[in-house]
Amino acid sequence: MITSRLQIYEAVYNKIKDLPSFKTVSQIIKMFDKLNAADTPSLFMQVVSMNNDNLKGRPPIGIMGIDLIIYVRHANTQGGYVSPTHALMPLIDEVANVFEGNEGEPTKTLDGLVSHCWVSDIVTDEGVNQNYAIAVVRLDILYT
Repeated sequence: MITSRLQIYEAVYNKIKDLPSFKTVSQIIKMFDKLNAADTPSLFMQVVSMNNDNLKGRPPIGIMGIDLIIYVRHANTQGGYVSPTHALMPLIDEVANVFEGNEGEPTKTLDGLVSHCWVSDIVTDEGVNQNYAIAVVRLDILYT
């Protein structure tokens, strides 16, 4: 039997829900223009793909894609300006580090729930959207 997709989704959320740099972490995405400045930096998540591979004679394999969406306001409330790169990069690192392997744990498995969980792509928009910088950190998750 294949691992429950909802269990995987919840396991990812449990890894990010208490990250200290974020004022808002939610499974319900809001668009940047609907956020109050006091709610940022914000982190949202959404499932973007689910694929199964069923090779004859082998257990089914699933691959789930989850986007972790970061919003940060790069203009401060006193009218000053912070570079979008300086505002966004530490937040990307904080999120990515949760899912990147290390010497003690070379493969992230969401506490043994899945075979592999890794950051496969990061896309940024550093300030085209008004005073917000945005990053999308894509997780790919391999499970059986």
